[in-house]
Amino acid sequence: GSHMASTPANVNSGPTSPVGGTRSAFSNIQAEDYDSSYGPNLQIFSLPGGGSAIGYIENGYSTTYKNIDFGDGATSVTARVATQNATTIQVRLGSPSGTLLGTIYVGSTGSFDTYRDVSATISNTAGVKDIVLVFSGPVNVDWFVFSKSGT
Repeated sequence: GSHMASTPANVNSGPTSPVGGTRSAFSNIQAEDYDSSYGPNLQIFSLPGGGSAIGYIENGYSTTYKNIDFGDGATSVTARVATQNATTIQVRLGSPSGTLLGTIYVGSTGSFDTYRDVSATISNTAGVKDIVLVFSGPVNVDWFVFSKSGT
């Protein structure tokens, strides 16, 4: 008989990472892939072209994304959003009342089906952090991504 099962190959292979590991800040983070959210009416819905977005958002709602890896640092954020009315999305650290990194000012895109990329400067952020988006009003969010300075 084989004894392979009694000697797992991954013993002492290094520190264990959190479930799901880290996510790169520099690749698109799908808005619906939050670890937790606040807001009773928040919904995830399918987009006509494929993929999903979050919507039915109201003032005070938030979504939390854990273990985002900023590496050496990021200084801007871009979100793909749709809304009929100008609104803001705050980017905060750790919790909805955590340190404010920056605010994305979202103008009307014409409709909740018309998506645009909107960017904002954020305080330089490095390492692995939990990021919270805090919403001031109705907006649909497809994804968001961070960028290094000068890119």
